Amino acid sequence: MGGKLPEWDICGIPTGRRYRPWHSARVGKRGLSGNWVRIKTGTGSPQHSLIEAKALAKFDFHTWVLEARSQYPFWDAEKYLRYYRAGRPFPKTSVATFDFMLTLCIPWTQELHYHCVSIKPSGQLDDAKVVRRHEREAKWCAERGITWECLTELDFPEREYWNHKVLKRFLRDAGITRQMADAREYAERVSRSSASGSLNHLLKCANRRWTLLECYQMFGVAVLMGWLRIDHRFPLEEGEPLFLERT
Repeated sequence: MGGKLPEWDICGIPTGRRYRPWHSARVGKRGLSGNWVRIKTGTGSPQHSLIEAKALAKFDFHTWVLEARSQYPFWDAEKYLRYYRAGRPFPKTSVATFDFMLTLCIPWTQELHYHCVSIKPSGQLDDAKVVRRHEREAKWCAERGITWECLTELDFPEREYWNHKVLKRFLRDAGITRQMADAREYAERVSRSSASGSLNHLLKCANRRWTLLECYQMFGVAVLMGWLRIDHRFPLEEGEPLFLERT
């Protein structure tokens, strides 16, 4: 997770704590509504379905993603100019939203790239209204050098979501920047450890300098930074064995 967020993106929309989603969390047609507090920026993101909740969790732990802005506004530039030239206010109903606009930091160049994501249930992808909306979104993005894709519930396994929620709990009250150096060292120790048994036992065996709470916090930081990779085929629980992806 490198790179630094600019104050404004390429479309003139603020980033970080200055960004305000166009729509707040509300009861929607797709179920669960609420807010996910983003680990990397400390700001809340409205979610309007369980699929969006799973997406926010995955984006938070993706090492390329610096920021995921939900309910990102976009509008027809020509229509806006017509209203502007006529001295008339642009109607809010003419502003559409993307589900998510991701700010990515490409690891091998450290350059920023913007990527739009539409979240839809797989059963709606062939709906004519959804198809037209996706065509409009993809065209708007292509004109601005932004990539676009649609993701469904099939892209967010249930086990992965619950593992991300467990990791987020580990990071509660953690000082991510302050613990960065120790977390990197700790990740190396965990990777080299030959200890077996529960996650509790393994994390404590990796280093006896820190308390168990600190071990969990540093483990969470190490996963957030990509120094450790969880194998999401298995549950991440204190009393269960730890399964890591080996590179």
